[in-house]
Amino acid sequence: GGKLADWKLMPSLIALLFLQAVTLATIYVVSPYPWPMVAALFVWGGINFAIGTPIQTRILAWTADASGLASSLIPSGFNVGIALAASPVSAAIAAMLTLTDVAPYDLGLGQILAITLPACVIGIIVTSLVVNRMWKELDDDAEVQAKIASGELAPPQAAVGGESAA
Repeated sequence: GGKLADWKLMPSLIALLFLQAVTLATIYVVSPYPWPMVAALFVWGGINFAIGTPIQTRILAWTADASGLASSLIPSGFNVGIALAASPVSAAIAAMLTLTDVAPYDLGLGQILAITLPACVIGIIVTSLVVNRMWKELDDDAEVQAKIASGELAPPQAAVGGESAA
C-alpha cells in the first residue's frame, strides 16, 4: 500500500477499494469450499492491510497544519472502526453457523474455525516474512544515507539505557 501511495495516491486507493469489493464477491462465491476460502481470506487480509497507508497519507495531506493531531487520531479511527465492526461480524458469524449447520453445507463451528484460523496464521506468517525482507536496513540504504549526509533527514538517535530509539 505504501509504495502504491507514493506512486499515485488516489488511483491506488480506488484500485485497492475495487479489489476489496471483488475479493468480497469472491469470498461469497467460494464460501462453500474450504481451501479456496482460505486463499480468498488470505488475499482479502492482504488487501485490507494495504489500504491503511494510502488512507493515512490522504488524511495527513489534508491536515498539513496539524499533522501531529491527525497522526494520533488515525489509529483511534481505525480502532473505532474495528470495534464497531466486531458486533455485527459476531452476529453474522452466529447467523452463518445456523445457516451452514444444515444440508447441503453441514458446517459446524469446528469446520468454520478450521478454515479461518489457518487462513489467519498463514496470512500473519507470510505477511511477516514478506515485510521483513522488503526494504534494506537504513545503514545499507544509499539513498537514506545520502539524505542524512545532506541534512534532509535527521540521523537516527542511538538507544539510551536499553530503550528503543523510536
